[in-house]
Amino acid sequence: MLAMRTLDVIRATDYLAGRAELTGRPIVLVGEGLGGVWSLMACAFDRRPAAVVCVNTVPSYKLIVGSSICEVRDYYWLPGALSDFDLADLPGLIAPRPALLLDAVDATLKRLSPERCSEICAGSRGVYGGLGVSGRLRVVRTPDGTTRQLGEQVAETLAAVAEAGARPAGRPTDG
Repeated sequence: MLAMRTLDVIRATDYLAGRAELTGRPIVLVGEGLGGVWSLMACAFDRRPAAVVCVNTVPSYKLIVGSSICEVRDYYWLPGALSDFDLADLPGLIAPRPALLLDAVDATLKRLSPERCSEICAGSRGVYGGLGVSGRLRVVRTPDGTTRQLGEQVAETLAAVAEAGARPAGRPTDG
């Protein structure tokens, strides 16, 4: 299921990249909940998206398996998950492109503190740091988690990508 949904996001990127009126404009993937995982996976396999924003996404399978109560749905397992990789490793695969983990949640849908989320994503943070772009992996918790606050953070990320002159969408690339 994860692979199929990831391919759906890549195909949506194909569509956007093929639109003449969008030529030269960067594509930023924004996914909410499990859609954040699909967006991270799509960025790992497709170099065209300039950035990714994950909203209310569980940043680690360990939070799900370590919880006696699970309110999240459809976080399907991949063979070898947690023995080969964890969701927390995904941002490191898209570095140096910007990634925003916005109001990350645990298995009970409780928002995580930025410190806890940063701790969970330490490996990915190390990748960004090693590339000298540690500020491009951001972990943000809004004060109240309102739609307005979330929207403001997403808009800020979009503006930063546009200002940085991120690589525009184009033809599919290998890797």
